[in-house]
Amino acid sequence: MAVFFIFLKQELFYNSKNSARFLQNILFFLICCTIFFILLQNQIGGQIGGQTQGQLQVPSSLEQSQFLTSIIIWFSLLFSILFANSDFLNEDYRDGTLEQMIIFCENLEVFIIAKIIATWIIFSLPILLMIFPVMLLMGLNSEFAKDFFILAFFASIIINFICAFCGSLNIAANKAPMITILALPLIIPVLLIACSGLIGKDLGGSDFYYSLKILSGIVIFSVIITTFATTKIVKILCE
Repeated sequence: MAVFFIFLKQELFYNSKNSARFLQNILFFLICCTIFFILLQNQIGGQIGGQTQGQLQVPSSLEQSQFLTSIIIWFSLLFSILFANSDFLNEDYRDGTLEQMIIFCENLEVFIIAKIIATWIIFSLPILLMIFPVMLLMGLNSEFAKDFFILAFFASIIINFICAFCGSLNIAANKAPMITILALPLIIPVLLIACSGLIGKDLGGSDFYYSLKILSGIVIFSVIITTFATTKIVKILCE
């Protein structure tokens, strides 16, 4: 466990020095949100405006507006994580760090998982912290934004591990588009589970907690499987 925290501290320190990439990822998220929001502004505005036409339309109009806005956030978050992990382990592979780790580190999995978590903390966590105020600025109520943030927190961990695994395959192919082709089929079910907890009138109710339980289980499963698979790929490529 001590080795894990040493690796984590080193990776956090190294990634924190890369301020340009950090700002690029934040701007990438904000630009995606802005573009999607502009494209869907008429639909969102129409749904919100429909609330004044009759009392029976309020729930459905509000839910549809929340759903469209959440889709904007989901895809912007997804693209940001894909962008942050597109070259995962590439630099370590080129400068020989991975070969040294294989030789001197008994458990390469510890280094891999520490690097993935450090990437999530530096590049994904700041975006997650921005989601709540962004959703409030988009006109969503605080209860929905809170539920969205909780589900996005767990989903982002899963997506980050999946993207890190797919990004590590670029070591062999050296083609960034591979991460999108391989990651999206694995990520879509995660997004569907997370979105199912936000659909319906009972926010914070049974659907939300059901999705939260499933995502919690997938977090553990994805951490184990992707770390093991990434380690195997690295060892094969470095032999």
